[in-house]
Order: sequence, then C-alpha cells, then structure tokens
Amino acid sequence: MSSILNFIVNFVNEMGYIGIFFAMVLNGSILPIPSEVFITPAGYLASKGSFNFFLVIILGSLGSLCGSLINYFLGYKIGRPFLIKYGKYFRISEKSIEKGELWFKKYGIYAIFLTRFIPTIRQYITVIPGILKMNLTIFSLFCFIGDVFVVSFLTLLGYFFGEYSDVIKPYLDEIYIVFFSLLALSIVIYIFYIIFKRRREKQKITSK
Repeated sequence: MSSILNFIVNFVNEMGYIGIFFAMVLNGSILPIPSEVFITPAGYLASKGSFNFFLVIILGSLGSLCGSLINYFLGYKIGRPFLIKYGKYFRISEKSIEKGELWFKKYGIYAIFLTRFIPTIRQYITVIPGILKMNLTIFSLFCFIGDVFVVSFLTLLGYFFGEYSDVIKPYLDEIYIVFFSLLALSIVIYIFYIIFKRRREKQKITSK
C-alpha cells in the first residue's frame, strides 16, 4: 500500500467505530467526504481483525442516514428560498433544485433509494424531500436500505481488495456502475420470476 493509504488506514484504526460513524454523518450531509475514503479502509481492517465487519456496515449506514436527515431537516425548516439564495456556497444551484423536485415528484420513494447509489448526488439530493415535506419514516427507511447496500459494497471491497486500493480507486465509479447495474438486473429478474410463478399457479388453479 502507498504511504497515503497507510495514513488513512491508521487514521481509521485510531478513530474506531465512533470515528467511522461521524465520518459517514459528514458523508451524508451537505459537507460530504467520499465514503470510500473511510469505509474501504475500515473493511480492510475488518479483514485483519481490527474491526467487526458487521459493525462497520451498521454504523457506517446509520452515520450516512443521520447525515441525510440533517439535509432533510435543512430543506424542511429553511426551505427553497434559502437554498436558492445560499445554495451556491454548497454547490447547490437553483437548476439542480428544480431538477431534484421534478425527479422526486415523478418517482417518489424510488428516487430516494436509487439516488443512494450515485456518488455526490446522493448527498445533495436529500435536501429536496425536506423541501417537499416527504413522509419522514418513508424517507428514512429507503435512505437506510440504500445506505446498507452502498456501505456493504464498499466494506466488502476493502475486505477482499483493500491492499489494492491504489489500483482500484481510479476505476471506482465504473465498479459502482457495474455492481449496482447487476444488482438492479437481479431485482428485475426476481420480480419477473415472482410474477411468472404466480401466473402459473393461477393457471393451474383455473385449469382444475
């Protein structure tokens, strides 16, 4: 591993679980840091026995959810006018707010889940549900489910390939796309399988 990667691994090791949690709170908020900077090394350390694999996933996911809730309440309390006026300081443009509003109005809860897999967008987009006064329970549930997928993926990446992070990092976006495309395809195939199975069962019943 490079000296930079060694530094990050040592830093994560010293921070412990609380550090992972708060790092992911920042990752989920409007002052984001890349989740792979901390979660992937944490996965690597889990492979060495320094961390518990499942605690990394749980605390990382909860931290990211808390960051998203900060964004939600910012949108809920201060609303659209404030974001239009001051959003530029957080790289949030009026155009991106309008696009986000249209997206959420069209796709609702599915948009929350799907945007969890898009780096950078996953942080800023969580302000929009607060502006639109989306149901907090539904928002939290779908954010958390998406976060579990993302954090699990990064933890596994660090667990099995942590020593090769320098090689993997330049291709991380492509790996994201391939992994979650395969995940989405698997879900679609499973849904079609369930539909096909139910239809066959109905046909059997009606043919008797």
